[in-house]
Amino acid sequence: MALLFIRFFMQLVLDQDFNAMTKEFEKLFSIPYLDTLEFSDDKALLWLKKCLAKKRKSKQFHIANRFTLALFENSFHQKAIPPLIIKQTNPLVGLGVFARKNLKPLTFIGQYSGVVRPRNKKADDSNDYVFRYVDSRFSVPYVIDAKDKGNLCRFLNHSDQPNLLSRSLVLGDSYHVIFYSKEPIKEGEQLTYDYGPYYWRKRANPLFL
Repeated sequence: MALLFIRFFMQLVLDQDFNAMTKEFEKLFSIPYLDTLEFSDDKALLWLKKCLAKKRKSKQFHIANRFTLALFENSFHQKAIPPLIIKQTNPLVGLGVFARKNLKPLTFIGQYSGVVRPRNKKADDSNDYVFRYVDSRFSVPYVIDAKDKGNLCRFLNHSDQPNLLSRSLVLGDSYHVIFYSKEPIKEGEQLTYDYGPYYWRKRANPLFL
């Protein structure tokens, strides 16, 4: 009960003092703050290189990536963080990300950071911090695991009517998953995105936010 009480009042204001914010993040959540991707081994990097080589043969991929870069490349490089706060939603859902000020549509929120590692179907079904890496209709051999390392995006919760969208962003030989606002978000509103049907196949039905 005491642990639940502590977590209920746990919160982190995300501001422009990046070093102070990362230290407070690590102190509160007991995990390293990671603002980019780590790869579990060289095999993961080799797989990614081959995967991107195939994607670059698609004209549709080039068009979509150029559009995403035009909108968000500067914010991505600057590691821009809008005025947000991580705090408790309720005891059942846990922590979430909320707007401290009104956010405009197409506001860059951040990238999903963590360790890129091979997918473990059985273990990943109980890991709430796993994100599919390099979407494919046929197979997803690697995932981004933010359970033990990550940033604010690991606290974004699910909604069937989300105010965020996720998109891929490719720079050189690097593939990233980013989030941005798809509509105006009011001060105090929680930031959410749709986890998708694959996430819920072996989990309980989502709690509606």
